[in-house]
Amino acid sequence: MKKILALLLLVLAVTFVIATFSIDRMVKNSIETIGSEMTGTSVTVDRVSISPLSGNGTIYGFRVANPDDFGQEDAISIGEISISLDLWSIFSDEIVINELIVDSPSVYVEQQIPDNNLQLILTNVKNATPEQTSEKGMVIDYFVMRGGSAELYTEIGGERTANVEISEIE
Repeated sequence: MKKILALLLLVLAVTFVIATFSIDRMVKNSIETIGSEMTGTSVTVDRVSISPLSGNGTIYGFRVANPDDFGQEDAISIGEISISLDLWSIFSDEIVINELIVDSPSVYVEQQIPDNNLQLILTNVKNATPEQTSEKGMVIDYFVMRGGSAELYTEIGGERTANVEISEIE
């Protein structure tokens, strides 16, 4: 009986270790697959680091490609997104994010007639989102965005570009 119990505990421990190490890859693949389907463009992530027991995670190198026929490669890129989640809140009506830190976000807006690249991406997201969504709420206790920039480009009325550095938002 002790051998069976020891074997069962060993199997559970090995399963937990495998699940813990593969969660990073599963989250990365989910972000890329679901993000690409929703935006109608390529969504890529360099890597993900998740700590399932603490509720902490980081996404490195998040990028949303521009739709076809737009200049720059990426419409949105974020160097690093770090999140600290209250794990128990997953089981409640309101998900509590203790901390959300967005480092080095960059947005590229290209205006063409009649739309711009971000409008097309947002339209794709709206069309891909089911009308009936979860009633679960979300609270973010602490938010920081730092090192941000935005670039606006248009050829309407002549080629023009504007670059803006975004101050830290807390």
